[in-house]
Amino acid sequence: MPFMSRRQILAGSAAGAGLATIGSARRAAAQASGPIRIGYQLPLSGPVANIGLQCKAGAETAADYVNRNGGVLGRPVEIVFKDTKANPNEAVIAARELTSAGINLIGSGFIGFDILGSLPIIEETKSLAISMTTVSMAVTHEKFSRRVFRQNSNDYQATSGAAAMAAARYPDVTVWGSIGYNAAATKDSVFNFQVQIEKAYARIGKKITLVEPMMMKIGTTDFKNEISSLMSQGVQGLFSEVYGEGGVTLFQQASSFGFSKQVKVIIDVGNEYAFARGMGKNIPNNFWAYTHWNPAIYPNNVLGQALGRAYTERTKDPYPGQFLYYGSTPVLIFAAAIKAANGSTDTDRLIDLLEGGLKVETIQGPISFRKEDHAALGDLSFIKFDPIATDPGFAVTDSVTIKGADVLEPATPGVAFKF
Repeated sequence: MPFMSRRQILAGSAAGAGLATIGSARRAAAQASGPIRIGYQLPLSGPVANIGLQCKAGAETAADYVNRNGGVLGRPVEIVFKDTKANPNEAVIAARELTSAGINLIGSGFIGFDILGSLPIIEETKSLAISMTTVSMAVTHEKFSRRVFRQNSNDYQATSGAAAMAAARYPDVTVWGSIGYNAAATKDSVFNFQVQIEKAYARIGKKITLVEPMMMKIGTTDFKNEISSLMSQGVQGLFSEVYGEGGVTLFQQASSFGFSKQVKVIIDVGNEYAFARGMGKNIPNNFWAYTHWNPAIYPNNVLGQALGRAYTERTKDPYPGQFLYYGSTPVLIFAAAIKAANGSTDTDRLIDLLEGGLKVETIQGPISFRKEDHAALGDLSFIKFDPIATDPGFAVTDSVTIKGADVLEPATPGVAFKF
């Protein structure tokens, strides 16, 4: 399927992703020869496997791209995946198995506990991890480690951007609710959104009502009570942190309540195209999805278009989105850093380069990291889905892109972030 122009953004997107890492576990911090091995911790089964599998395909697509173009100074990239099952204990096991196998370049998954639980192992083995998580401010604050870099914008940036966009686009939506999983990082996200949305509306002279957040455990499949409660309280705008299969289930159930007739705007931070495919023509109007990449947002990014086509060829998915960025970016970061180090995979050397402002070409464009706390300096975007009468039943009708540095909080490595 050909890629869509900005005008055709209304139909979908394509992307490709990948990741690569190498290491030598407890014995050393470099691999002298052979393939550059990168380990990934991802939920490949369980309640958010639909996202994990997209990240996996993105990583494989990026590794193939690097290898087709000569590898990293002639060395091929090889990826080893470990399934976390969206379970914190399994995430730690995955990290231990990877480092025990001599792999110390790690692409750590998008759930906050993936990297937080693995930190002692990362430190002990002198590994280098690229974290895909957007939640859990602790990664670049009180739990900061020099051996971890966050590739995506963080929770503060996402919620600040979402709140500013909502106030600008929907100034008359003044009753806001939130729903999310009952995990520490998700609760932080919901709390921060409430703080930011109140400030954003105050800046335009509006006072809003905030409804008590609805929080459920991961794996919940029945959201009817939460939906009924939100509607009975007159919610007009909703912030959702229910990701994975649960996010699709939530809004499928909500549609039978006439949810979209009352709720004028929804901001979702975890589902993107997975949600759109699941809902089809039943997708609510004004459904905004937080994203790090869409081909129509970056139509002139040659790497993005190439990986997008390759991803679609690999998966037969005509609508790859931000999880291509999630999966591909660790590979591209490791490959660029190793090349800049003249082939060295010594993790201390790679850290020095990344802290020194090394720019890495990604499907979003060049990104780098703030030296003090390893926060990514890239973009974050929101795309708007609306229902359409023709296949596939949904269209991307608008987008907003924000420079991450414009909404990045002050660096406080080793100190908890105060919302």
